[in-house]
Amino acid sequence: MKKLKIEWNESDDQIDLVAAKKTIRDLGKKAREEMDPGEKERREKVITERLVAMKEYKEANVLLTYFSSNLEISTRKLLEIAWQDSKIIGIPKYDKSTGTMAFYAVNSFQDIKVDENGFGEPSCKAILTDFGQSICVVPALIFDYRGFRIGYGTGFYDRFLATYPGTKIGVTLSALVQRAIPKEDTDVGVDYIVTEKFTKHVGKALLVQGRM
Repeated sequence: MKKLKIEWNESDDQIDLVAAKKTIRDLGKKAREEMDPGEKERREKVITERLVAMKEYKEANVLLTYFSSNLEISTRKLLEIAWQDSKIIGIPKYDKSTGTMAFYAVNSFQDIKVDENGFGEPSCKAILTDFGQSICVVPALIFDYRGFRIGYGTGFYDRFLATYPGTKIGVTLSALVQRAIPKEDTDVGVDYIVTEKFTKHVGKALLVQGRM
């Protein structure tokens, strides 16, 4: 998979952020759609291995994660490992009328209902509200080295993460991580980025020093 290079100049205040995000979102979708399935699976395996090796994962009692569609980094193996590790696992359910989401505890794949488009939501009713010892695995099409993301444009995760107290971990392919992408005031960044090539903590000190 070739490195996707996106040029973005934050100092240009004439740029339409919404339009810029849509352009980058389309590039991210295209790059993932064109990726060889076997190559994607191999890289996803390494991403999962890196994630479960993190101290943050090992110390967490609760794992909040999405149920992956075909374009996203697969979470199937992550779910299996977390169940084996006796983690409480939360999968989000989306409320389109309010633009919010809530996480529900799932004990097996049978607790997840998958629609015709491959998107899965919990079919159980055990809502999670205590996130004191949790981590949240965050999906996106594109991340940048500051931890900001471009997803599908619905805003569900940004609204949830705005008040989420735990560690936020973004997962993606290294070829899709950019130096910088458009950011709006309501965007919420992650604390870590995990790819098949690196696990990176995102912090202000790194940005001040101009390091990546």
